[in-house]
Amino acid sequence: MIGDFLSLTTILVCAFFLLVIFILFIIIRNMDSKSRGRVKGYMVFTLLLFVCFCIYRFCTYQSMRDKIRMAVFPFIDNSFHDSESWIGWAVAAQATKALQTRLQDSAFIYPPDWIWQTMDLDSSVDAAYLVNYAKKIGLDYVMLGSYYADCMGCPLEWKLWDVNRDSLKAEGKMEFPEGNRLVLGNRMADELLRTIPLTATKHDPTPPDEEIAKFQILAEYALINKQYKQAVAFAEKAFQADSLDYGSRNLFSRTHLEYAAYLKVEGVSPELHFAVARKISLRSVQIDSNNAHAYQILGRINLFKQFWKKAEDALTKALQKDPYIPEVYCDLSSLHISRIKRLGFTNKDALFRRALFINPCYREGYLLYADYLFFNNLTKSARKILNNLLFIYPRCLDGLHMLGKIAIAKSDIENVIQIYTKILDIDPRNVLAFYNLGVYYFNSEDLDHAEEFFNRAVRYGNHVDAHLYLGYIYETKGLKEKAIQEYRLRIHLNRGFDDKYADEARKRLRSLIQPDTSYTGSRPE
Repeated sequence: MIGDFLSLTTILVCAFFLLVIFILFIIIRNMDSKSRGRVKGYMVFTLLLFVCFCIYRFCTYQSMRDKIRMAVFPFIDNSFHDSESWIGWAVAAQATKALQTRLQDSAFIYPPDWIWQTMDLDSSVDAAYLVNYAKKIGLDYVMLGSYYADCMGCPLEWKLWDVNRDSLKAEGKMEFPEGNRLVLGNRMADELLRTIPLTATKHDPTPPDEEIAKFQILAEYALINKQYKQAVAFAEKAFQADSLDYGSRNLFSRTHLEYAAYLKVEGVSPELHFAVARKISLRSVQIDSNNAHAYQILGRINLFKQFWKKAEDALTKALQKDPYIPEVYCDLSSLHISRIKRLGFTNKDALFRRALFINPCYREGYLLYADYLFFNNLTKSARKILNNLLFIYPRCLDGLHMLGKIAIAKSDIENVIQIYTKILDIDPRNVLAFYNLGVYYFNSEDLDHAEEFFNRAVRYGNHVDAHLYLGYIYETKGLKEKAIQEYRLRIHLNRGFDDKYADEARKRLRSLIQPDTSYTGSRPE
């Protein structure tokens, strides 16, 4: 990605060199022939420095971009047995781990939890979709395959696809081994390395117990689907089965952290889950001081707590231990620019670009980058980033919702209707779509349509803030009793001490029950 090579720092340094060379050239032209020699020497020296700088930047950029990018996609159970479908994902995860261990720095392997973020899971049984998806996320090679969980002795059929040439590189069949079936993942890695000759070690990682792998996969799947409570429960089972397992510890911490973040938004105390995530991560870095993911989790917890120095220290350690964790770069963007510059980044754009360069599947990274751009009034750039996400994952509701918010903010009625129609085509009962359409019509003073959509938001998901808007609509229409009822409902659904919508509902309710002509309430934002 050329944008990563041509960073702001690189551009400024190149501009400085060119300016110096230009000034020296002008000076030489206006000097007599006797004095030109020394200045020409300065000019040649500056040119050499400029060339050396360009070579250095290009080489450091290429050091990562030249790496082959590959992935082992989850193997599909054609028998569609939900109780056994996890094994295909677990074998793929073990193959990925084996490739990462054996190839180390000679290739770039996408782990399964990256791939899931922008994959349409409903289409994951379609080989043509998977190959096209591999192209979109910048892979050079992808291994995919299928098996029948209900067929004893039936082999797993696999294919290795050359994505750039759009051609089949190799294919074959492999029997599931007796005992731990995850050993098949190591054998799949062997097959891939026989086909693509790369410098590799001969050490294969020991696969986890099948039961542990099952709970890890189920926890990851629940996280992708934002089923945080189930994710915590599955991750806890994996952790209890082997509390020293690197993957289980990090996953258990991460599920508690994600659940805490969700609860915080919902106005429920997240402190217990923050405490568990922190305790496990602190213990993890004591067990293994190179556990970069544990430092990243600690950094994010400190960001939530607004302990900026602690967050910077933890994230810096994560970056030092492993510079290829995309979440670290997005977490760093929450810090003040002065802290970011100490790490060698000139601005927050560079952090977001780096995160997405490392992981083109990073859904949260696209959303955070777009939000940052929109907040800074760079609407066109924000839309471009969201369209990049939707190019990879057209059914991404989070991306569509953010595009819808931008359209509402810009009063772009044509795009508002188009975007939310698409959302409702994907999910006919999408509560957030009903709510945002209600906000749009409310701001347009079309109270009848606003009332209709807010009522749908309440009917299908009891959207908390829809009650405040309904109260305002009924108050405007002179329906005092209905307005009082909606305001009381919003107060009852209070999200915490800093719930401004609940505070506004109290003011409105007070003005209706105890009228005061001096009261000047504000409309919801």
